[in-house]
Amino acid sequence: MARQLGELVWQHDVPPPDFSVINDEMGTPLVRAELSLFRREDGTLRELRLRGPRRPTVPEARKDGSELRRSAFHGATVEALKARAFELEDLQWSAVELVGEDVAESAERRLPEFTTATQAEKFKEQEKSVSSLREWIYAKTEEQRENFQPSGPNWSLAGQAMAVPRLPGVWYVHERQQEGGRPLPWLFFNASTGKYYRRVHGTTGSWVQAGTPHQPVTHPITMQSSVLCNPAEGGRKDDLAVALLDLQRTASTLKQPVPFIDKPASLFVLVDGLRNTAAASEFCAKRFHSQILPRLSCRSDPLEDHELVAIMRDSIESLDHALLDSAARFSGCGICVALLMGRRLVVGTLGACRAVLSQKSRSGTWTGRPLAPEQVAHQSSLRRWHHAYAPLNAVDLQSGALRPGCSLHAASATAEQLAQFPEEERLLQRVERAAHPFAALGLTVQQLQGGVAQRARAECEEQLQVLKERFPERVTAALARVQEASEEIESFLRMDTYVTQILAELYYLVDEEGGIPAPKRAAAHLGVEPGCGEAAAQAGIDRRFRALMTQLAQVSGWVVQKERGFRILAELADTVQRPQAAVWVPLLGQNSARRLQEGLGSYSYLGEEDLELQDLDPEDLGAMQPGTQDYEDFMRLSIKAFGDRRRTLRGRRKGAGLSRPQATEATREIMGGIQRGSKEEQ
Repeated sequence: MARQLGELVWQHDVPPPDFSVINDEMGTPLVRAELSLFRREDGTLRELRLRGPRRPTVPEARKDGSELRRSAFHGATVEALKARAFELEDLQWSAVELVGEDVAESAERRLPEFTTATQAEKFKEQEKSVSSLREWIYAKTEEQRENFQPSGPNWSLAGQAMAVPRLPGVWYVHERQQEGGRPLPWLFFNASTGKYYRRVHGTTGSWVQAGTPHQPVTHPITMQSSVLCNPAEGGRKDDLAVALLDLQRTASTLKQPVPFIDKPASLFVLVDGLRNTAAASEFCAKRFHSQILPRLSCRSDPLEDHELVAIMRDSIESLDHALLDSAARFSGCGICVALLMGRRLVVGTLGACRAVLSQKSRSGTWTGRPLAPEQVAHQSSLRRWHHAYAPLNAVDLQSGALRPGCSLHAASATAEQLAQFPEEERLLQRVERAAHPFAALGLTVQQLQGGVAQRARAECEEQLQVLKERFPERVTAALARVQEASEEIESFLRMDTYVTQILAELYYLVDEEGGIPAPKRAAAHLGVEPGCGEAAAQAGIDRRFRALMTQLAQVSGWVVQKERGFRILAELADTVQRPQAAVWVPLLGQNSARRLQEGLGSYSYLGEEDLELQDLDPEDLGAMQPGTQDYEDFMRLSIKAFGDRRRTLRGRRKGAGLSRPQATEATREIMGGIQRGSKEEQ
């Protein structure tokens, strides 16, 4: 059964690809598919694991696993499977697609699984299965023959009272100490057949064949380290460093042993605190090892480069999730992680932190090479841009450049913002700044009826044609956007007018809140209280938007709009479920402009097109009057900097739509407003 998938048959001499649905390790109710691939290298069986995207339901994760396994049956390489997993992250399965064999319970865990039994239990079972004493003696002799030795350290012969898989042979066991101090088997080796078995994820008594564990190698590498973190003003340490020079010893002490990794093994963590506080940097510095060690400890097979990178990425994402649930979530920090395992060095950076590799040439001179240069960091942010601005296809994902006539905005332009442009250009600006199809056509919730999108499209096209000679490229892009918006809206109206109105309400809610719904507004929309918790927030979504979610899941087309609708609901739930905490505000007085600039995290991203706030004079703060549209825009920008998960200020500044003079003026006003506000308001 495991070797056949539809009309495809697995012909290789290794176990066929298989997957299982596992729980997400971030503490969320999400699940994901984990694909196991087997191949032979130098006569030994190797197992590689590849994980799919996180999903809210098991059928969606099974669908991902079935897609990955089908590609593996077709002979896809590891790189091709990684590319397919990357594509699945942008795919939202519809209800029509979540039926059939791909999502059935029998779709996963097709490899043979074995339960365990003690020697006494196996002896009784053998007595019933043999027909003569001679046959029993022969079988007993074959069972006790030891033909192979286990790979890796710390193996021990299984005792008579230990439950081992129900297979004949001489068994070795590899145990791990649990938090309570009790050792527990997690690997078995059959010395008679030379096969290894690991525990099936999420079970206590099922075992499945695994690849050969890694035989660790100690490389002749001399490592020296030193740490220096300069204090900030007043002696405060916003930047912290952690160096675990002997990772194996540290892991064993914390009951997360890593006996199958090469030596030397070390972990280095550098965190850079933002917004004049060390709350987030201290939180991440103390907890990153608790995220990465369990992921390394549960692996015995030789880790491929892409698997190490995936472990690093999952560890950072899990740490970020934990930070967002903590009281330090409004401070923020950048992080740089270096994991040394034998001759391999894995480096990951997030935010303003950078790693530089220094090498000595034959002439004796030292040269430095950034391991994550700006162009690499820019490429890594394209995915977040795609998720944030894909509804308008504003970003070319190949080059990272904006498409002609496009701009980055978290929300559609308001009437006050459009009033700043000449009257003949307002329609063009509205279409370019539209964050969803309803804003592109200028349709309100009350206007959504059958045929209205086509009439609005005709009016927009007629007015845009007048501007085609002055702005040929921009008008061409706007016309294409108007056509796409009209087709999408009409398709939703044909499906259900009420559902379309609910979707439009969600879009306009985000527009009115400047891209980030406030907790009170989100709570009012879901009918819950701020800080209500995850269960109450999800109950509010089910109660008020069950029809929307059901109808959207049944539509096979317009994937982008479906994904964004689900994303808005997820953002609303995420906003209201977290406990309320005070928002950081900049200190006033001397160098207040620089402190605000550093607080927003811009000091590491300053460039020709970024904010320049150094020219602010603290004496001008008393004369500032909030209330302009620029003030409101910059307030949204500041709130976005406090709580948004995106880490690049460049995107935030453009997200607010402020030019450099407008940003400078808005900064004066927001600082003046904070100065005059009461402590309770702050």
